[in-house]
Formats: sequence, structure tokens, C-alpha cells
Amino acid sequence: MTIRAATGGGGGSGLASGRRPAEAEKSAGASVQTASQIYGEENWMGDAFQAFGNSNVNKLPIDQHEVLALAWPRPLIIMEGTNDGWNCPKCVYTTMKYTQMIYEALGSKDYLGFPHPPHGHCAQAGTFATEYYNAFVDRFLKGESVSTADLFTDSFAFDAAKWQDGDIPTLD
Repeated sequence: MTIRAATGGGGGSGLASGRRPAEAEKSAGASVQTASQIYGEENWMGDAFQAFGNSNVNKLPIDQHEVLALAWPRPLIIMEGTNDGWNCPKCVYTTMKYTQMIYEALGSKDYLGFPHPPHGHCAQAGTFATEYYNAFVDRFLKGESVSTADLFTDSFAFDAAKWQDGDIPTLD
């Protein structure tokens, strides 16, 4: 069993949703990286991503929560900071909430950890190492009886109806 641990990066192309949340935050005055800016800064997503800038962002065939869900059934712990404006903390949170819904639908909600403390880009707070990361290592690598059920930081209000249509199915 492996644990995938990741921190944010690549601006909006790292963990943040590439579709509407970043564009909505930008139009509300936030200093976040949008899909149009991702390609220009670094070629994180490859040449094909350039076609999805500006008003074409909704044409993305998949978004980051679907990419992250590919780690299932393996445990996944993602760390990002709420003070990392360029990576759009609300967008990352939205991505992680949808990833959590997928893990929950598959019966493994506690296999997803998301510490979201108040720190900046690529900075790791003590909470991550001592509480979240160690719990995942103890449970999934050492086989110890440790709960990871409450290791998801609900750092922002989440309005699922704003970004999705339909209900999340319960999968067998």
C-alpha cells in the first residue's frame, strides 16, 4: 500500500479546479491564477492545454478532482495553504471536496486527507507533519489502528449546487 502525498503547485493547474472556480474568484477580485495564465507561466499542462484558456475553460474534458480520484483505492493526502492566493485556496478546497465525494461514494472517505492550514505556498505547518501525515503513515504503511476519519479540513463554505448538477451516487 502506498500513500500519495502532494503539495500544491503549478498555480491553478496543480490542485485547483481548472474550470469555473478560478475564473469566478478572479472576476470577484482575487489574485489567483486562471487557466489562461497557467499556460503562459509554465508549460505544466502541455501544449494541448493552451486551447482551454479564457472562455474555453469549460471545455476541459476532465478536472483536477477526477485526476486525483484516479489514486483510489490508495490513500491520498494533499496539503495546501489557505494563504497561498495564487493557487486559489477556495479552488483547491472545491477540488478536494469533490475528490472527497468520490472517495466517499466508493466507501473510502477516510482514505483522503486534506490539511488546509493558514500558510503560504509550499510551506508545511507542524499540524501537517504531526497530525495528518503521521496518522496516514501509521495507518496505511505501518498497519496501526489509527483513525483518519476526521483528517479533512473544511476551510471554506462549500456550495455543491453551484458547481454540479445532480446527486452523487452511492456506488457498490
